[in-house]
Amino acid sequence: MEIVRIDVYRVDIPMLHQYTMSGGRTWNRLDSTVVKVVTRSGFVGWGESCPWGPNYLPGFALGVRAGLEELAPSLIGAKANEIDIVNELMDQNLAGHGYVKHAVDMACWDVWGKSVQLPLSVLLGGTRNVRLAVVASVPSGSAKTMVSTVEKFRSEHGYAVFSCKLSGDPNNDFPAIEALMERCRPGEKYIFDANRGYTLADALRCANILSGYDVVFEQPVKSYEEFAALRHRTTVPLMIDEIFSGMETMWRVIGDKSCEMINLKIAKVGGLSKARLIRDICQEHGLVLSIQCCGGSEITRAAITHLAASTRSAYVHSIWDCSENNGVKVVREAAGIADGFLEHTSGFGLGVEPDPRVLGEVVASYC
Repeated sequence: MEIVRIDVYRVDIPMLHQYTMSGGRTWNRLDSTVVKVVTRSGFVGWGESCPWGPNYLPGFALGVRAGLEELAPSLIGAKANEIDIVNELMDQNLAGHGYVKHAVDMACWDVWGKSVQLPLSVLLGGTRNVRLAVVASVPSGSAKTMVSTVEKFRSEHGYAVFSCKLSGDPNNDFPAIEALMERCRPGEKYIFDANRGYTLADALRCANILSGYDVVFEQPVKSYEEFAALRHRTTVPLMIDEIFSGMETMWRVIGDKSCEMINLKIAKVGGLSKARLIRDICQEHGLVLSIQCCGGSEITRAAITHLAASTRSAYVHSIWDCSENNGVKVVREAAGIADGFLEHTSGFGLGVEPDPRVLGEVVASYC
């Protein structure tokens, strides 16, 4: 399984609809980097890293490709199926930048799965969940707009789990919350996500409103200290997201009992290998996960589904289809969402192969 070449592709992904978050941040397209790891034995693995623009989390698209330029040469000759050693090599040669390493790590898992003719869910612990509840991501907007968006997700794809983005303006958000809750149907789940957009004072006000409903409040404030302070002043379940950076934050969460749920974004913690470790520890400490990534195509979506499929059912709140708003399909035959669920890919490795016509020409190659 010796790595003999690493090819890099750039894929421009236009969005079907403009996406809006707190702070007036908007996005119309994503810049994805797809990685192909080629081994001497002939097995090929695919990986992807697609930051959600340059202003959502630390990391940006050009940074992925610059990081690979620094990192990839040191991996030639390593064995792709010795994934822990590959990760050690990456850490030795590039400090931090987990979102860069994530693409290579994913490709190595894909190689390993193909070489032993098993899906990644088996290698990640065993296939427990075949059908996975998908959370619909509802951009922030007026009460009328958000209600309309939820109704569209519900009627067109059968979604029953909704992540409703808050704008950071209580005058807009509080009426939207009440309008959405008035129309909530039995069995539906709602997350209200401020994406760090509130002050602690406004987060407390919002939490007081949300505590009257069976919902989750996600990442309302900017700092961990504010987040922990909020936990001890409200009864509404909290989900940590943007400020969750990996193992160090995980141990703080466990020690402080600062939340009940974690939005585990695979790229943000450095890839499937580190996400699996975090997943295993969180399960033992009773923390429920929404398994997601920062953005990407059906390649990244496959990685999400395999990790979620191998997680104990009680600890999977939902997954996110990171390709739901993409205007281009990188994997032609990728399955769609049916009745609000997505079936995890059962082929060997990731179980998906990108369309060469969409990938285009190689933008960098290391051998």
